Amino acid sequence: MVAIFAIVADIVVAQEVVSDELIRDRVTSYMATSSNDVNNLTTVNYIGHKAEESVRWTNDIRIGYGAPGVLSLLFLDESFIFTYDDMHIPETLPGRVDRLHTNRGPMRRFMTLSANYHRQIKPWFALGCKSSFAGIWQSTFDSISGEKRYSDNVYNIAALVDARFSWLRRDIVEMYSSVGLGLMAHIERMNGALWPMFDIAAIGISVGRSFYGFLEIGAGCTGSARIGFGFRFNDKK
Repeated sequence: MVAIFAIVADIVVAQEVVSDELIRDRVTSYMATSSNDVNNLTTVNYIGHKAEESVRWTNDIRIGYGAPGVLSLLFLDESFIFTYDDMHIPETLPGRVDRLHTNRGPMRRFMTLSANYHRQIKPWFALGCKSSFAGIWQSTFDSISGEKRYSDNVYNIAALVDARFSWLRRDIVEMYSSVGLGLMAHIERMNGALWPMFDIAAIGISVGRSFYGFLEIGAGCTGSARIGFGFRFNDKK
């Protein structure tokens, strides 16, 4: 009888040992799986962080030339120019006769040179400044002697704060829109005035990397269509 109790006791102890080993194996396996999951999650987060788009170029300088737009025609068209004769020759018979003795030369236009600088804040957003220059030149001559009497020169000089939003970014191609607000100086000979001014690029595209060319369609002080080239670079470390 004693032997039977001993055998039963050995069986119970063996079962307890087996049970303890199974529990230990299961706990060890669970801890290893959890550790792997944590490592995998950390790796995914790390990779995801690394995959975020970064700013490729921090500085952007460009030079452009624009075709005349509505504002250019409004401020620089010859129909809006008051000539020296208009201001100084009275509407009398001698004055009208004197007008017959003058002849206007060809009008020369320069529309519109622009220079921009932008600082890339985010891959999709850049903030900077924009300047533009446009002008016309026309001389008036004596119709009898051909001698030059005076010149009518008109200039538009603008300075704006400009924000650019890139909505398509590829390796060498970028598409964007921009809006700028500022002031424009309108100068006729020695007279001048300041006007509030805006400039919008509804659609713009640039092609290239550090050196690139660009084309824009918009409205404002830089014209209705602009074309030019630019240079991107990073800060020195």
